[in-house]
Order: sequence, then structure tokens, then C-alpha cells
Amino acid sequence: MVVLLMSIRKTLRKVVPYRSKSEEKMIVSDKDLAVYSETCNSQLCRRSCTSPLCSLCKTCLAADTRQYLMQAYKEHMHKGDCKRIFPPSMTEDEAKEGILTDDLTPENRLMYKWFQGKCLMDRSWC
Repeated sequence: MVVLLMSIRKTLRKVVPYRSKSEEKMIVSDKDLAVYSETCNSQLCRRSCTSPLCSLCKTCLAADTRQYLMQAYKEHMHKGDCKRIFPPSMTEDEAKEGILTDDLTPENRLMYKWFQGKCLMDRSWC
């Protein structure tokens, strides 16, 4: 299945070799990336980005992290019969409870937390 997806991607790149930032934003908007809205609207995150809880808020999101999340969003939306490898699938209860992420790299921890937030909003992300 990966070969098929790569073939489609190559075909699309031939048709649309370059997308501007505004075109990319039409495909994946800030709303699509948003998670933990209650936390992000709290005084803690509106005042500062020092808390790890705020790291996925729009105002605190680093440009490179935003690009990774956009890619993850697009992959999820076009996954077809494929399954994601990381973070592993979770139930809604597991998303509510969370898992111990101390053994993950900071980037993987952030990606796990984002998928966890998406799962809490929409079970298709679990």
C-alpha cells in the first residue's frame, strides 16, 4: 500500500509541483490543528508559553512543529486502509488517562499529546 501512496504523491507533485503558504493553509487550517482549547484559552497559556501544557497552543506553536502537525493531519486524512505506527492507536479511555511519556523524545512526546488531544475531540483519531 505504501508504494501506491507514493505513486499518487508523485503524480500529484507533477500536477501541482509547488503550493504557496496560503494554498497549504487552505488544505490544513489552524482550526484543524487545534487541540486542548480550554487549556489554550486559559490565563496560563495566554500569558506565556513556558508551561509544557501550552506547547500545542497556536500562539506557542513553533513553525517547524506546525509543519510536522500539518503533515500528520494530511496523512491522517488520506490514510485509507493504512494504519499509523506512531503514536500507536489508543482508546478514548486511554486518551483521557494518557500514558507515561518520559521515555519518548520531546518531539515524539508532543506528537503523542497532539494525537491524544485529537482523539479526545474525534474518535477517528484514536
